[in-house]
Amino acid sequence: MGIQPRDIQTISDVTKRPFTTKQDLRHHYPLGLLAVPREKMARIHASSGTSGKPTIVAYTQNDLNHWAVMTARAIVAAGGRKTDFIHNAYGLFTGGLGLHGGIEALGASAIPASGGHTARQILLLKGLKPDGICATPSYMINLVENMKNLGIDPASIGLKYGIFGAEPSLLKWNVCSLN
Repeated sequence: MGIQPRDIQTISDVTKRPFTTKQDLRHHYPLGLLAVPREKMARIHASSGTSGKPTIVAYTQNDLNHWAVMTARAIVAAGGRKTDFIHNAYGLFTGGLGLHGGIEALGASAIPASGGHTARQILLLKGLKPDGICATPSYMINLVENMKNLGIDPASIGLKYGIFGAEPSLLKWNVCSLN
C-alpha cells in the first residue's frame, strides 16, 4: 500500500493501515501469514474452530513479553498489585494464558485454576482468599450462584476486584456484585 511508518502520525492515520481479519487467518490456514520464520515461533494458539477452520495465531517470545507487560498494566488498572493472589479461572485458552503471563509479569501470585470444576474453584477461593479473579462474566455468575446454593456468602471470599471478558456481555454491573 506504500505506507511508511512516518505516514502514521495521528490516531486517524491508523485507518490507513490494513488490518488482518479472522477470515484472512482462516484463508491462509494454518501458518500462511507468518511475519517471521517458523523457527522464531515460541507459542501457537488455535481457536476451537466452531465456525470451520480454527484460527491460528503464532507468537514470538517478543510478542509474549509485550503481551505480558500490557496485561500486567491492565491488571494494575483493575486494582491488582504485586502482592496479590489472583485466581485465573480461564483455563488454557488464549485469554487465560495471556492473563497468566500478565499476573507473573506483575509479580503477583497466579492461581491457575483452569476452567470449570466449580466445586474445586469454590474450594480454592475459600481456602486461598485471592485478592482478584479472572473469569468470563457468565462463569463468575455461575460461581456466585453456586456459592450461595452451598450457603457460602460470596463476600466472605474477600475478592477486591475482577477481570471479566472473553464473551459478549450485556450484564449490568450489579449482576456481578458479590453482595
